[in-house]
Formats: sequence, C-alpha cells, structure tokens
Amino acid sequence: MKNQLKGLLLLKLMALIITTSYAQIPANYYRSAQGKSGSELKNALHSIIDGHREYPYSSSSTDVWDILKETDKDPNNPNNVILFYTGWSVNANQEYNSGKGWNREHVWAKSHGNFGTSQGAGTDCHHLRPTDITVNSARNSRWFDEASVEYIDGDGATGNYTSSSEWIWEPRPEVKGDVARMLFYMATRYEGTSGDPDLELVDYLPSNDYTPEPIHAKLSTLIAWHLQDPVDDFERNRNEVVYSYQGNRNPYIDHPEYVCLVYNCGTPADTAPPTKPSNLISTSITSTSFHLAWSPSSDNVGVTGYKVYVNGILSKTTSNPSVTIEGLTSGTSYQVAVSAVDQVGNESSQSTSINVTTSNEDVTPPNSDVYVETFSNFSAGGSYQSGSFVGDNEISWNYYSSRGDISIEGSTPTFGKGKNPAGALQSSVIAGGIGTLSFEYMQAFSTSVSFKVYVNSVLVTTVQGGSQNQIVSAGPFNVNMNGNCTLRFEQSGSSSGQVAIDNVTWTSLASADTQAPTQPTLDVSEITTTTATMNWTSSSDNVGVEGYKVIVNGNEIAQTASTSFVLQELEVLTTYTVEVIAFDAAGNNSARAISTFSTLDEIPVVTEEFVETFDNFSEGGSYKSGSFVGSHGITWTYASARGDLNFNGTALTLGKGRSPAGALESSTISGGVQTLSFDYSQAYSTAVKLEVYVNNVYYTTVEGGSKGSAENTGDIQVGVTGDARIKLVQKNTSSGQIKIDNLTWTTAAQTSSSRKQFALEVTALKLLSNPVTDVLRFQNAEEGMQYEIISMEGKTVNRGVLGNSVSIATEGLPKGVYILKMLIGDQIQNLRFVKN
Repeated sequence: MKNQLKGLLLLKLMALIITTSYAQIPANYYRSAQGKSGSELKNALHSIIDGHREYPYSSSSTDVWDILKETDKDPNNPNNVILFYTGWSVNANQEYNSGKGWNREHVWAKSHGNFGTSQGAGTDCHHLRPTDITVNSARNSRWFDEASVEYIDGDGATGNYTSSSEWIWEPRPEVKGDVARMLFYMATRYEGTSGDPDLELVDYLPSNDYTPEPIHAKLSTLIAWHLQDPVDDFERNRNEVVYSYQGNRNPYIDHPEYVCLVYNCGTPADTAPPTKPSNLISTSITSTSFHLAWSPSSDNVGVTGYKVYVNGILSKTTSNPSVTIEGLTSGTSYQVAVSAVDQVGNESSQSTSINVTTSNEDVTPPNSDVYVETFSNFSAGGSYQSGSFVGDNEISWNYYSSRGDISIEGSTPTFGKGKNPAGALQSSVIAGGIGTLSFEYMQAFSTSVSFKVYVNSVLVTTVQGGSQNQIVSAGPFNVNMNGNCTLRFEQSGSSSGQVAIDNVTWTSLASADTQAPTQPTLDVSEITTTTATMNWTSSSDNVGVEGYKVIVNGNEIAQTASTSFVLQELEVLTTYTVEVIAFDAAGNNSARAISTFSTLDEIPVVTEEFVETFDNFSEGGSYKSGSFVGSHGITWTYASARGDLNFNGTALTLGKGRSPAGALESSTISGGVQTLSFDYSQAYSTAVKLEVYVNNVYYTTVEGGSKGSAENTGDIQVGVTGDARIKLVQKNTSSGQIKIDNLTWTTAAQTSSSRKQFALEVTALKLLSNPVTDVLRFQNAEEGMQYEIISMEGKTVNRGVLGNSVSIATEGLPKGVYILKMLIGDQIQNLRFVKN
C-alpha cells in the first residue's frame, strides 16, 4: 500500500535520521573548476564528471532497479523506496509488478534527446528516480514550469500540478530543487562528446511537445526552484550512493553556488534580445522542401536558438544557423524569415524576409545526360554590355547588361544593378527537355541579390540573399519539361544587387525513369504490449531502390534504407495497420505491402492474498513438534518449535541443532502460490539460515539480519498453480533460532477479461524438456498464446506471443531458474524451468 508522507517538515525530518553517514567530497575533486564561471566553469565540470561507470537498464546483474533501491531507500523502512513525485513509500522489491509497483522516471525526459534507455544518459542514476506508475505516465515528457491544475491520482492528491493548455509539469515543493539540480547535471554531463547527446536547457516552452531535439525547459523556472528548495540531507546521501556506483557526482548538489556561476541567476535580469539574423540563403529546393541558411546572431549572454517563420507562421526552431523546411506544396512561393532567441527567451526582430518557390514536380530522371555551361566562351570586359556567344554545348546565349571581369571559376557573366535593359542571360533552344537544373552564383558587391530563373517562361525559382564574394550552389531544381526548352536568368528589379552566374548544369529527360520498384513482402513479429518489429523483403528496381516508407494507420512515420523497423510507444491491446512502400530516386513508388496486427494485453495477475498470523499456535517455552489449524483453515505441521518468543504478537520460533530439524509445513493450499513472504527475526546470537520450499521444490534461503531486528523476506516469486504446500526448514544444525510471523502468500485467481479462447485446458500445457538449453518447446501449446518469462528475482526477462514454431528461444538467458507465465484464454498457467 502507498503511504502518503505528509508535508515538507516530515520529509526533512526523515532525511535527518538517515542512518547512512555522509562522506565528504573527495579531496581536489573540483580543483580544476576553482575560480571559473560561465561556460568555462561548465566545461571544467563536464571534464570532471564525464566518462562515468555505466549500468544496464534491466539485467540479471546490477542494474538501474538495484541502484534505485539504494539511492531512494526510505530511511524509516529500508525495505521501501520513496516515490519521487508523490513522497509515497512502497515496497522496493516489487519493482514494476505488472503495473502495481513502481517504475523508473527519467527526470530529463528520454524523448528529448532520443536516448531512450540505452546505457549512458538513458541509465544515468543521477536523474533516474522511482515514481508511481500512473503519476509518471501523467508527467510524460512535459517541460518543467509553474502550473495551475492540481494532478489528482487514483490514490489521492499528489502535490503536483499540470495544465490543460500547456505541456508542463510542476512537482511538489519538496523536490523542485532536486528536479532543477538533476537537469543542470544532465546539461553539463552530456555535451555531445563520445557519442553522447548534446543536452541543453532553454528558457522557452518548445512548440513541439514531443520534440526529439536534445533540449529541456524551462531554465528560469529551474533556477528559481533551485533557489527556493535548497539541497537537503536526503539529496546529499543520494549523491553519495550514485557516486559509489557510477564514480561521478552531481556538482550542483556538492556546490549549489555553481548554478548561478554557470547559468547567471539574473541580477539584473537579461532583457536584451539578440541581433536579428541576416543574409538568408535558400538552396537544395525541391517540390516539397528547401534548405535555409543565415549568418549567426550575437547576444550579450548567448544565443540558444532560432525561430523560422514561413508565411508569417512559426514553422521550426533550431539551435543551428541552418534548417531544412519540409512538407511544402510544389510550385508554390513562400515568404521566409528568421529570428534569434537567447537563454532567457528574449527574441530578436525578424530578419529581412526572402521568397522561395518550390519546383513543380519532384521527379528526377536518374539516367539523364548531363550538360554544363562554364561560360568559357564569354568574353565581355569590365563594362556592362549586351551581346551573344556560343557556349560549351553549341547552344547560343544572349546576355543583357552584363560584364565579364568578375569571375567565379574563370569567365563569368555578372548582371548589373538598376540597368536598362535589366541584367539577364537567355539560352537558345535546348533539345531533349530539362529534368533538373543547378548553378552557382555570387553576390558581387554590397547589395543583396535577387534574381529569377525561368524555363520556357515558367518560373523555376527566385534566388535571394547571400553575402559579398560568397559562392553559393543552388539546386538541383526539379524542372521536368519535355521537348524544346529555353533557359533565362534575370534580375528581379532595379534594386537587385550585382550577381555573377556560373556552371549552369542541367539534365535531359531523354532517359527519364518511370519504372517503380517491386512490391516488398511485409511481416510483423516480436509483438509486445507497446512494441512490434516490421520486417520486409528487399525490393528491386531498374535503377536502384532509394529506400522504404513506413506507414502506420495511414500516416507516414519514417523513411529508412533498412528492411526492418521497430515500432515503439504503441498502445496496449490496440489494432494497427502498417504499410511499407519502396521508392527509387525518381520518386516512383512500389505497390503497398500491408499487414494488420494487435498489440498484446498486459498479462493479468489477479491475485488473492492470505496471511498466517500464528494466533492459533500455542506452544510454550520448550521446543516441540505438533500441528495446529491456522487462520484460513490450513493445517500447519511444525517440528522443534516453541511459542514463547513474541514477534508482532504470537510467533513461531524454530530451534537450532534440533532433531528433528526445525521446520514448518502447510497442508494443501488450493489455488497455488504465486508469491510468498514473511516477517522474521534472529532470536539469539547465531545467524539464521532458513530454506524455503513449495511442493518440495527449493526456492531460496533466508539469511542475514541481527539479533532482535525485524526483517522481511520481500516477495519470493514462486508461480505454482493448482495445489501447493509451503515448507520452511532449517538449513543445517548450525542455523540460528529464527522467529517467524505474518507468513503471506498470494494465489492466482481467474480473470474476467475477454481474450482469445484456446482449445486446450490450462493444465494440459507441458514442457517437452526441462532443463532447457536453447529452446523451450511445448506439448499442447497453440500459436498466439501470450507468454512472460520471470527470473527468480521477480524481473521480466522476456515477453511475447508464440509464433508458427510454437517455441521460445532461450539462448540469451543466463543460467538459472525461471517462471514461465502462459496466458491461456482467461487463465494463467505457470511452469517452472531450469536454463542450463
């Protein structure tokens, strides 16, 4: 059960009584950071904490689960962890527990940087915290900022706030500073080196809630939270525990003053916007996209990003002075402008806008002949004149108000500014059509250029922007006009700056590719509750397959050159229609390969709990053997046990070195045993060693503790269905006297969910061999059955659905004992197997 920890005062009091002794910061650990500030300090701290020891997210060896049980241990109950956003205390060993336990929250949302749960940022315990599963789901990938709508969980008030209109999350006051210092750590530790993401904090709320960009918000709010909620002992202890595993520390916990030295806490506030971007240039224009670049802006503190506006509407944000705009309409003119944003959200005025026109059709013939005009025969001097010449491909060119003494590569016609006639260049007839067109240009003097390019009087593109003496490659533009064509370049108006044109390149349409790739064959496998893998056969093409489009429920979500794709973040028990289309460089699409599948339901674990309190056990102070009827009508047989040593009330104590050996065994329990746990205490000075059996199968040995201390075994995963008998027995004659109470077990009950019905009875499913080496094979199993493999530590190590082979590969499992949980219709059958 969740226990609500009430208020900041109680949390601080609990932190003060943590039994761990806090170690001092290692000598000279931050020596290289002394005397620094700003980016210089941040870089020094990065070097100090970079390259930590990494642990897996889930593993049979030490993993994130194990570390969080130590870092966030409840100081009042060492068997529990404190859930970060709510302060609730829950049993640590249950972990996820089929959605009834807790999970691992990435405080820096793992989607913002797209690092997932891979080792590194995805498993860095400095920002991973235990959380309530539903609260964690509600937080999702929201930015951190002040909110107004209280989030009420099914278990009651949580102290957290969210918003119905903005993608934000405000945690309870007791951990606001913790959140801030964890995000400051992440932005310092991960700087894009050694394959790591380059994480940055921004002071605005990004427009894309699920952006994979490596950013998180909101910086000014995080600084305020850091100042409002100082470091406490719980946070210091946590830093020490993480350091003991990873070998690196959170510098903002050890030295809270570093926050304002790195991020400038704002006295006085920064109100100066960056300079506006300039020299916008559009290149690589297609029918649906173009690339945009500009000269970077400057700021009194630092520019953190740019906003790109298309036709007056915010289209994209980026941290770089360039971006690709996609999803446009062919043959359409767009007005584009850019503004700069600094760390606290000050936005510059917008740049001078430019017009960009997409090409008419995005079909590029791959086998075309290529022609280049280098203007080697152009011979005008240093004055603007009009005339003609025969070019490289026996094509005549007429030029107007052009000069020849400004070169890009050798001779280059340069259009004049404000001349009459306007500066222009026009070809004679080009036979064979024009598929694609590209060229180089250069702004010759200080005035920005603006010129238009036509084929057969049809506008292909308008080129604007640039900087003096900068050579720009424009195109290729998809023209795709058949028959005879003429090319024309001309100044846009009298204020258009002088521009040099060179290396005009075009392809013919003589060998246009109109043949589509062959249709792939699609299969969907490895289906889980939230993921599935799409695999398809390679397509062939007369020229070559460029890639594959992946479509889910009618929406294209990706393009890939691979023949497989993993779908993630799917909904449980939901039907999806997926498609794959092969495409070539000419834009020809294959026929669609279509498949439909449904994600799995969570394997239900509907249980009933029973507790034996030993209230009916009535032996005195000598060790005896006998039996009694317990709390639930179960008869318990005991050997060498006494009843005068109380522990949570009446308890049963097994003796040391007795004959017969101290033991306790139940009569038959209907409904099986799924999990088993009990309270115990070492009665005298000798350490306890008690073995646990169910149906005479060994499961674990309970040992450890100290005289008089109260312990609990935690949930022992058993997974026995049908009839079961529990047996506890002293390991050997040197096993110390042990007091036992509150022996608790759960049984699996039938669910009422509507699921696929199978012909066989639940008890008919059997393993063909046990132990197994590489493959689990079954007697009476059917395709489509859901399964889950659970280790003896209670961790799910594999989950899926039986395919055509009606078998499960186990070669990747470590040696050991496992529980196989099979969902058969509305019932569960558990089979225990050994992996050699």
